[in-house]
Amino acid sequence: MTGPGPSLHNIHYQTRGGAGRGRLLAAAALLLLVGLASSCSPAALPGGTSGPTGSSAPGEPAAPPPPAVPAQPAPPPGLPDVAVEARTGSVAIPLPVDGSSVPIVDAGSTFEVRLPFAARGARLVLLDSRDSMVPSSADAEVGATSRFTLVPLEPLLPGSRHVLRLEGLESRLVRSDDGRSFEPLAAPFRVAGEPPPAPPKKVKKKRAG
Repeated sequence: MTGPGPSLHNIHYQTRGGAGRGRLLAAAALLLLVGLASSCSPAALPGGTSGPTGSSAPGEPAAPPPPAVPAQPAPPPGLPDVAVEARTGSVAIPLPVDGSSVPIVDAGSTFEVRLPFAARGARLVLLDSRDSMVPSSADAEVGATSRFTLVPLEPLLPGSRHVLRLEGLESRLVRSDDGRSFEPLAAPFRVAGEPPPAPPKKVKKKRAG
C-alpha cells in the first residue's frame, strides 16, 4: 500500500505559489515591452531626428539667408552757387538754370558761367533746338574758382531757341578738382526777333510734251 499522498494543505500552498510566480513573470514581460517601446520612440533615435514635426537634425546645414538688396546710390547734386549770364557789351542778362523762365537775349550775345570751385574737367557748349552744337569758341579760366566763356562764331538766328550747357569732358557729369560730381548745367534762352520766313519751295517745271 502506498504511502499517504499530499495533504490538502500542501496542495493549496503549491497552487498559491505557482500563481504568484505567474504574476511576477507577467509584470516583468510588461516592463520589458514598455522599455522597448521607449527605446524605439522618434526622440530616442540617433542624431536627434524628430518625427512628424519636421525639425531638422542638428548636423543638417541651415538654409542660407536671402541675398541683401544693394542700396541705390543717391543721384549727384546740381551745381551750387553758379552764375550764368548772356552778355551784350556791358549788359548782362542772368539765365536761370531751373527752367523758371526763358530769357530773351540779343543775337550777338556772348555767354559766361562761373563756379565757386576749380573744375578743369568741364566745358561750355551751346546747343540749338535740334540738340546740335552751335559752332563757337570757348575758353576756361580755372584757379580757386572757374570761369567759362563762349562766343558763337556767327550771330544767332533771330527767334531761335538754344540751351547753354556746362558738362563734363569725359562724361556728362561735371567733376570738380577735389573729386566731387555734379549734374550738368542747362540754361535755356530765346534769341530776340522773329525768325526769318522759310524759303519758298521750288516748283518743278513740267516737261513739255
